[in-house]
Amino acid sequence: MSALLKRMQRRPTRRAAFTLIELLVVIAIIAILAATTLPMIPAVNDQARISACESRLQQIGVALRLYAEDYHDMPPNLEALYAGRYVDQHALLQCDKTGEAYYYQAAPLTAERGRIIAACVEPGRASGLRPHRHGTVAVQLHADGTATLSP
Repeated sequence: MSALLKRMQRRPTRRAAFTLIELLVVIAIIAILAATTLPMIPAVNDQARISACESRLQQIGVALRLYAEDYHDMPPNLEALYAGRYVDQHALLQCDKTGEAYYYQAAPLTAERGRIIAACVEPGRASGLRPHRHGTVAVQLHADGTATLSP
């Protein structure tokens, strides 16, 4: 028994630890993952703004329909929706990215379904001056209540 104890005492004990190479490999993997995901953050933020804009325009579309049912006409401007309590937050009437009021053009109740009545920016504005996706996309609300992206 004492021979076994002597052999065990002679063996050096090894501690479990990371080597320098293992540590560098882990750091390199983290750096590669960060380098691939960081460029996607602006695109994700822009997509979120587009979704917020689309949601706001759909809410405006519902408010416009309610206003039209009550008054048998479209409001002269979007501020009338807030004044008449058809929308409860004034911020709904502004584009989140630019802070400007949404473009609005009153349409008769008999307007064709695809006519643009509200948008982030005026539809005729140059593509480079649009607020989303690096200035190439605008969200538009049509007379039938659908919100679409336009290049």
